[in-house]
Amino acid sequence: MHTLFIDTSFNISVALLDNGKFVKFSKIQETKSSQIIHSLIYDLLNSNDVSIKDIKQIVYCAGPGSYTGIRIAKGIADTLGLSAIKVHNYWLHEIITDLEYKNTIFISDAFKKQIFLASDLNVKTQLIEIQGLLEFLDLNNVEKIIVGGKVHSLYKVELEKFSHMIESSDSVIEQNIEKIVDKSLREKRNKDVFYYRTLEEEFNRPKI
Repeated sequence: MHTLFIDTSFNISVALLDNGKFVKFSKIQETKSSQIIHSLIYDLLNSNDVSIKDIKQIVYCAGPGSYTGIRIAKGIADTLGLSAIKVHNYWLHEIITDLEYKNTIFISDAFKKQIFLASDLNVKTQLIEIQGLLEFLDLNNVEKIIVGGKVHSLYKVELEKFSHMIESSDSVIEQNIEKIVDKSLREKRNKDVFYYRTLEEEFNRPKI
């Protein structure tokens, strides 16, 4: 049974699994996801002699991420789901608990000079500025930082002393794709799409 994995939360990542076993992972650091995602999926399937009719399950990343990025993966998954393909998803920051990481945080660029923070240290997800993140790191016993998006490059100077703890979410997913997909399928996850902000907050201009 073939499963297609899709993540367009930051860059574009697609993967193919056969009976739960990893086959191939393709990633492109590209923000214009809608322009190349279809060809990337086609190349992935074609290079492994698999057609879209062979796909029985889809697991996609439902956030957190930008409004535009998340909608692309969800749109493809929903469309293919109309063909009786089972569709499930996961939230990116939950890989911390899914993979049973300890003393670990997930951060990503939430735009508008804010950073999304999730942790296994009994802290609710939150949007903070860089100074708030640095204070959190100084006050807590954090051993690993999983980074989504461009946080590390945007705040390279501020995060320099923590660079040895940082690993990209793309790398973590690629190394653990079987576990992440299996957990999403077994638990039949169908989570709401996780945006950084409500649509009103995202698109309304702040009052002056």
